[in-house]
Formats: sequence, C-alpha cells, structure tokens
Amino acid sequence: MAILKELWTKEVPNSEVKSTYQYIVDLQERLEKMCEVARTNLENSSRRYSKYYNKSARRKYLEVAVGY
Repeated sequence: MAILKELWTKEVPNSEVKSTYQYIVDLQERLEKMCEVARTNLENSSRRYSKYYNKSARRKYLEVAVGY
C-alpha cells in the first residue's frame, strides 16, 4: 500500500520502487495469461480424452426387477 501511495502522489524517493511496482503488475498479467493458457489446454485435453474414452465405451441396458 505504501508503494501505491508513493506512486499515486508521485513521491517516489527511489526509482527502484517504481520498477518493483511495474514488476508486480507485469507478473500479475503474465500469471493471468498463463492461467488462461492452462485452462485452454485443460479443455482441449478433456475433449481428447472424452473422444478416446467414448470410442471403446458401449451402451449398457439395465432392466428393472419387478416384485420382491
């Protein structure tokens, strides 16, 4: 919070603080992008696995037993 206050009020005593803040912002953006890539890969792999599984899956017919 102190870093943000210094940046908003332009009271940056050290230029390294701004680069640290920028690093955090950049890191957050990269993490969000990587999360999206991971989500996309998970969806694609799930579709591939379902397609593979469904090739050998057979429909099962069950009968209801009447009367005990």
